[in-house]
Amino acid sequence: MRIAFSGTGFVGHLVPMVPLMQAAVAAGHDVAVITSGELEGFLRREASEALTVLPAGPLAGETMRRMDAELGLSPASDPVPPVIAEFFAGRLVDAGVHEALRNAEAWGPDLVVGETMDHIGPFVAAAVDAPFVRHTFGPTRPRPLTDALRVVAERRARLLALPMAEPVAIVDVFPAALQPDAPTPAVPVLPIRPEIHGGGGPGPAPAPAAPGTRRALVTFGTVFTDPGLRDRAADSFDADRWDLVVTTGAERRPPSAARSRAYVAFTPLGDLLPGTDVLVTAGGAGTVLAGLRAGVPMVVVPQGADHEINAARAEQAGVAVVVRDAADVGPAADRIAGDPAIRERARRIAAEIALLPPAPAVLAQLERRAAARVR
Repeated sequence: MRIAFSGTGFVGHLVPMVPLMQAAVAAGHDVAVITSGELEGFLRREASEALTVLPAGPLAGETMRRMDAELGLSPASDPVPPVIAEFFAGRLVDAGVHEALRNAEAWGPDLVVGETMDHIGPFVAAAVDAPFVRHTFGPTRPRPLTDALRVVAERRARLLALPMAEPVAIVDVFPAALQPDAPTPAVPVLPIRPEIHGGGGPGPAPAPAAPGTRRALVTFGTVFTDPGLRDRAADSFDADRWDLVVTTGAERRPPSAARSRAYVAFTPLGDLLPGTDVLVTAGGAGTVLAGLRAGVPMVVVPQGADHEINAARAEQAGVAVVVRDAADVGPAADRIAGDPAIRERARRIAAEIALLPPAPAVLAQLERRAAARVR
């Protein structure tokens, strides 16, 4: 079978689908990813050398910059439903759908799997008459946002005079117990166990924390990598009690390490979370999910995009403290360190997540659904 995964071109949206991609490759299927061609190296390195990348427009960040230049708005700085919907269901479709259709029609997928915010996959699935499956990367989006996305997507479909496929199933990577109350989907929901991304193999582990100190991982992901915010958060820790690992995101040259502080370039979380006592994050879905999977409590400093949604779910689960000022990060970590109940809740949720079906089991369900549709 030929399985095409479709993603917007944000790394954090693609990585949660990597376990299913790898399971499909291992099962002998042909696997392609419909996304920006500039991510081919990343995907081959982090997912599989065996997959094919089907280019679909520029990097999502470039489309976001163009939208910001044209309208003075972007989902990063203005994360409200109309702006988010115009970007994901409008501007990204405009930028990549025609290239995606040309490449996908030539490749010929039998099944298309698209991440939550991808709106090119439904056009591809309809064009090649293949079933379309949604793959989440975080908690269910609020109703005002899903309504806005549908309105913009349907408007684009009318303008393009192209049909869109509706999902036949949802692969849900976010634990059901942590989901907000929402209407029951009209299609089957297939839980899948999230995995902490570890790249192509074990990377260099940070040096152990100094005796008598705790380890905090400070990471603001690959989009919200403001060095000022990052360093203010790091400066808020008591260096006598905390040993820090700080990721530099897209910054080419990390600053000189201060006492009890090590800076690292982009490194898969699977290489950084072992030995971590507290995870500091802006609230990106992939990072929050990795923290939950690892049983590491969090301090969340929301910066935009879907951070408020993810922060709220982690806070309501009792495994995160949400702060608004970077100066409050260290004291919040101290609060977590002094509260064994938070740490125990994080461990309990990690144990529950570990019981969810792994990617190969979910792939088998998708294979059966695709085969039944062919018959």
